Amino acid sequence: MKIIPFDTSGEFALYCPSTNEIIFSSDEKRVNYKAEAFVAVWMDEHNYNPMIKDSELLTGWKEFLRLSFKKEPITDEMVTTFLKGYKNPDWIVYTSTFEPADESIDIFTVWFVVIADTIIE
Repeated sequence: MKIIPFDTSGEFALYCPSTNEIIFSSDEKRVNYKAEAFVAVWMDEHNYNPMIKDSELLTGWKEFLRLSFKKEPITDEMVTTFLKGYKNPDWIVYTSTFEPADESIDIFTVWFVVIADTIIE
């Protein structure tokens, strides 16, 4: 899948025009998991258990882990490798790095898998 970085420093919305849904925005700060356009999300602190709605993608992730997992934690590079290598022309990946307001939490990366006509507004 194609991976597209996006900037979260200002106002934004991850919006799908074909389903008329906002998946994630700077206003809400919560992922709309129920959106038809939402397929999956990885957050680097939750890489072992990303939220994946599509059963084939979930099976692919589990197989990737089975084949590549060692005793180290999953890395951002592993997630990127999996997503780049997963073939589905109907989906794209938006990724960004977030700096939480709570200073006790480290900066983290998020990958959103969404249907391909989703845009950043």
